Amino acid sequence: MANPLTSFARMFSGDKTVPSPLLNRMGIQVMRTMIARGMYKFRSLPVDSDLQSAARELLSDGLVVLPEFLPDAEFAAVQSESRQLSADAELKHKTLHHGPNQLELTTFDTSRDFAKYPAIGRFYQDRRLVQLMQCAEKRKLDYTIGNHAYEHLVQGPLGEEKDPETDMHSDIFFHTHKAWLYLEDVAEEHGPLVAVKRSHLLTPKSLAYLYQESTSNNKGSRRITPEELTALGLTETVLTVPKNTLVIANVHGYHCRRRGQPGKERFALHWSLRANPFRLTSR
Repeated sequence: MANPLTSFARMFSGDKTVPSPLLNRMGIQVMRTMIARGMYKFRSLPVDSDLQSAARELLSDGLVVLPEFLPDAEFAAVQSESRQLSADAELKHKTLHHGPNQLELTTFDTSRDFAKYPAIGRFYQDRRLVQLMQCAEKRKLDYTIGNHAYEHLVQGPLGEEKDPETDMHSDIFFHTHKAWLYLEDVAEEHGPLVAVKRSHLLTPKSLAYLYQESTSNNKGSRRITPEELTALGLTETVLTVPKNTLVIANVHGYHCRRRGQPGKERFALHWSLRANPFRLTSR
């Protein structure tokens, strides 16, 4: 059994959960969620006037979708560079097996790799992207912060094996954000992202579910049932989008990956942020 004093020290960490049954029965997970939310509420960072509508949507819904994000010529350059990534032995490659599905990740060193792939580098440095992510996080940041990767998702064969990412879930107990620039059209068969708008907002009912979870399964990435979504009055948004669409989502809110058709592929540039919610800086 975890030492309560040691576990209590983790209250102000970015850890997903506190591994103490006693402290969870006392409501520590609900408490740290509310403290992190309070600290977030009283921070703010402005955006340029042309981004204010998108920023309001992202903060209120936990999701914003921006089609035709890059000019045509710039997007074509990003596509061209992306096709070279899997064969570049100097980059860091990793393959994750999510049930029958395969996610190939090529990660970028922002201090080195963007000189070789300048169009991709320009995307991550795009004023609109950086300002929207900064506004959503309510922290000063630049394009070097967080994890940057090229994603190639391949849908595996149908069968009994399940992709755990297809379960509706929340990544962590505090506001944190991910962005995707889709490099090809995304339809149902490609395994699109599914997000639940406004599920990042706290209500008495959602806090009750959080407390129940912390005193039972206490999983780091909380799963939610369709029945609970209905009880909370929430509905899914399936992000079937054309290529050159930027999606930014608050992944404290509920989201998942839809199961696609075997052999279908999805391609995107991804930027993921996760900072300790109790610190004022992103580092």
